[in-house]
Amino acid sequence: MEKNAIEILGHLGAMISGSKSGYMRLYNKNFPVFNANVIVIEEKVGKKIWFGDIDITLSIGKLEQLAKKLETDVYVLREMDARFDNEENPRIENYCIKVSPDGERTLGYMEQKYYDINSLTLL
Repeated sequence: MEKNAIEILGHLGAMISGSKSGYMRLYNKNFPVFNANVIVIEEKVGKKIWFGDIDITLSIGKLEQLAKKLETDVYVLREMDARFDNEENPRIENYCIKVSPDGERTLGYMEQKYYDINSLTLL
């Protein structure tokens, strides 16, 4: 799974910018997740298969491709929900976005308030 994630999303630890605030100024409508963790559920436990910065707005096609290839839901979590104390048991319920193999997208609870599900840009 990790190999597929790297092939589709790029190398582990990928950065979309050297400056988070600079990126946000340039792409102020986009849906970036800095230090993101891509998780799948394997044997009822969340498993990290990729980490790095990802702009959901620009990379939704890659996430859909990954979910389809793996034939399972793919979750994007923020850093604190899948690192440190949560490394072994990611808090999947806090996902930013879930992408299903059939292409269905589900925004997380907080993200629903701020992003359009179709364009994945700020409301």
